[in-house]
Amino acid sequence: MEKHIFSPASMDSMGFVLDKSLSKQCVSTDYHPWILPAVADGLPGSRWRRLRLRVMGMLGLLCGRKVVDHLKPAGSGVILPLKIWDRSLKFFHPDAGIVGTGADFVEWLKIMTNNGKGNDARQIFSQFVLDALATPTTPELQAQLSDLRRACVIVEPDKAGLPTRAKGAWHWMGFASTYFFVNPREELAACFLTQLVSHRTYPILDELVQGVHESLT
Repeated sequence: MEKHIFSPASMDSMGFVLDKSLSKQCVSTDYHPWILPAVADGLPGSRWRRLRLRVMGMLGLLCGRKVVDHLKPAGSGVILPLKIWDRSLKFFHPDAGIVGTGADFVEWLKIMTNNGKGNDARQIFSQFVLDALATPTTPELQAQLSDLRRACVIVEPDKAGLPTRAKGAWHWMGFASTYFFVNPREELAACFLTQLVSHRTYPILDELVQGVHESLT
């Protein structure tokens, strides 16, 4: 990833493992109370830490999320930040977990809408790769906006209640409610970065795809 994508694309702060000097720039990840018990079960650390998460989840469900937020410092998350710079790869997940800046992510999206080329006209992705990303490979999903939360290509936007110009757009959602879509036909891309787990707590992707395309003139 570093050799073939991040470095050629000048995405200097993107990677699975970052230097610890960047830790102060990291945005903490928070969890919706609904899934805190599941997070506690799989989180390494002391029993007290896991118990605390379960209690927070119960309080959030019983008293409301705002009550729980007041019990912890603003901006503090419950996920272990060690994963970001632990080079032992103890917390490494090869299929997920890339960390970076919003600016670096925008650079990647620019490549997706510039025929696979970076700012210096270097070819980073071939046309074959770009075409593959925008080609459906699974059966048609049910025509409901909620289905847009999955990774897919929009084939018939009218069935999903989307503007016609959204046809051909492909999109993805991240674990912590990080969303993006790419529309090759419109040379358009957009991303919406948040830090809330789980990504199914609010239909941000649905509204992002619909709102951006409806604003086109």
